[in-house]
Amino acid sequence: MNMKQRIFSLLLAICLVTGLFPTVAMAEGQAFQIWIGGVQVTEANCSDVLAGTENAGKVSFDSEHKILTLNGVQLAKESDMNGILCIEEDGVTVRLAGENSFEEQGLLKYYQLNTVKSSGDLTFDGTGSLSIKNESSKKTYMVSTVWEI
Repeated sequence: MNMKQRIFSLLLAICLVTGLFPTVAMAEGQAFQIWIGGVQVTEANCSDVLAGTENAGKVSFDSEHKILTLNGVQLAKESDMNGILCIEEDGVTVRLAGENSFEEQGLLKYYQLNTVKSSGDLTFDGTGSLSIKNESSKKTYMVSTVWEI
């Protein structure tokens, strides 16, 4: 095999291997360590994080200033490990506009509720409000907590 054929074969092999990479991951760009309602914030959805849901247009993220804006979002779900709002980035500000509410219900025994979870500094600001209600109903007792921010 001559040198031109070897180079061509190598380039063809590289093209085939790169074709195996997930195109969805490349299309979305950067993914932020922020989830709301089970949806991860990415560059592709940061202008309307919950597009296609009943809360479309109510959650956005300004990646330059690390500001997550909630504007009248109403989220309710059964609990899981991630809760409703999970922020694993430091220095995020949650800006509240309008009346927002998170409601989480734990149905499993020995399940800890994590309606809002953050692993770094988290600041709330804005002129709106956030009502957080979580309930855990277990066989022997029921715990209920309501927070108003």
